[in-house]
Order: sequence, then structure tokens, then C-alpha cells
Amino acid sequence: MILQLVIYCNSPGFKYVKGSAAIDGSQSEPLQDNRLLTWDNINIPDGQEIKVTLLLIIGSGASEGEYINKAFVRDTSDSFTISNVAEASVMIIPDPIFDCSDIIGKVVHDKIFDGYQDKGEKGIAGVRLANTYGLLITTDQYGKYHVPCAAVPNEMRGSNYALKVNERTLPSGYFMTSENPRSIRVTRGKMYKMNFGAAIAKKIEVIIEPQLFKNAQEKAILIDKIIAKAKEGKLIIKLTYESIDKTKESKKKVRALIKEIKKSWKLEGKKSSEKIFKQKLIFEIEIIGK
Repeated sequence: MILQLVIYCNSPGFKYVKGSAAIDGSQSEPLQDNRLLTWDNINIPDGQEIKVTLLLIIGSGASEGEYINKAFVRDTSDSFTISNVAEASVMIIPDPIFDCSDIIGKVVHDKIFDGYQDKGEKGIAGVRLANTYGLLITTDQYGKYHVPCAAVPNEMRGSNYALKVNERTLPSGYFMTSENPRSIRVTRGKMYKMNFGAAIAKKIEVIIEPQLFKNAQEKAILIDKIIAKAKEGKLIIKLTYESIDKTKESKKKVRALIKEIKKSWKLEGKKSSEKIFKQKLIFEIEIIGK
């Protein structure tokens, strides 16, 4: 019976370093066939152990995670394993400089309702954010936060990363003035910024009935009323639609209405020099089925 020692490398990214292998301390070079390293005519007495050491280089073909390399002895005549199978675990972890994407940002008191941090606008402390994995982040005394190694994106095409502000942790009377949640595309080894805006505002609720979408005159009157109210500033407009349609169609109608309101707001701003028109209109949508 001719015995063969086999080591199976559990990743195409593992590359053997020539001249590094030794059996019981004596250098012994294996034959290499893809992921298999083999030593022919190995002599191991019954019940005895041998120690095999070697070096592997981790190349680009190996991604993060745990890999189990295996070693065993087999009979070359039928490839039947005649020994126990020894295992060696290799854990590949992300490199904080080259593999990770860091996220930094701020939750700001957005005084002019434009969704961005402008000169003189300070951060809001103690606001909690969460990502899609359940990680909770709290802003510091300056409203800033930092998520080290927030993601290890796909090497070829990057990955999405999302954060959401828990609006219940905002100070009393504050509402979001920026997109929430926010999602950005991240790639490896880079730092990204995700800022959020919030401000003290009052909320008005506008009840929309189904016939409004069939009557252009009624809709124009409603838009004019909303624009007039929005001129008071620092306003959250909640549109509540008492729907007879499917939810998807209802949202489509309300979003189309919001688009018309924003268009009218923009046209009014072009005619006026008032600073109020620099503010972004903030909407909330609620669909109530009948």
C-alpha cells in the first residue's frame, strides 16, 4: 500500500509559499495541484502522529470569513482516506484601512429648512441613529457621530449603506427636514459623510378626499391655500388621503399632488425676493383606506 499525505486548501485565494513546508521539522516539498498539496510515499507507523507546517499567502481570491484547511492520509490505489482528518482554521478579517468604509456625519438644527448644514447651524446632541443591522449610534455634544468600519463593501461593485434617525430621540417639537432614512453607495477603503437635518416646526394636516383628484379647480384652490400657509415658515405638511383606491395608486396620486405643490412653491419663489422661499417644503403622507 502506497500512502500519500494530502492537504486541502479551502480557498482558491490561498497560495503555497515554495520551500516553506516541513514534516516533523524536516523540509519536504509537496506536489501542487490547484488546492491540493500532496506528499507521495509517506511513511507513518500505525498509531503515530506527524506534524506538518507550511506557509500560505492569502491572495485576492479569498474574501473575509473562516476557512478550514484539511490534512489526511490516503491510499493511492483507491484514494480511500485511511487516517483521521486534521483541520486548521484560518480567519480572514477586513483590513481597517483598505477594506472598510467609514461613515461620519452630523444631525444639525436646520434653521432654514433646506436639508443641509448652513453657516451658524449647530448640531443636535443625543440623537440616536440605527443601521439595517441594528447597530445604534448616538450623536455627541456637537451632534456628530462616527461609525468605524461601517461596511465591508463588495470588492467589484460596492454596496449600499443605510442609516435612519430615530425621530423620537429628537428634542421636543423637532421634525426631520432631510431624507430619513438615507442610503448611499460605498466602496472599500473610503470615508463617507451622511448628514441629517431637523428643526423646530409646526405641523398642519390637510385632509384629501377622492373627488379632489377629479376636480382641477378644487385642487388648484387647495394648492393655493397650502402655499399661503407655507409662507408662515417652519411647517410640516401632513397630507391625509381618505382613499378608495389601492394603496399603491393612492400614494402615486398624493405624490403627484406634492409635485404640483412644490412646482407652485418654486414659481412663487421666482416672483418674490422673500427668504421664506429658500425653505424646502416638508411633507408627510398618510393613506386611510375605506
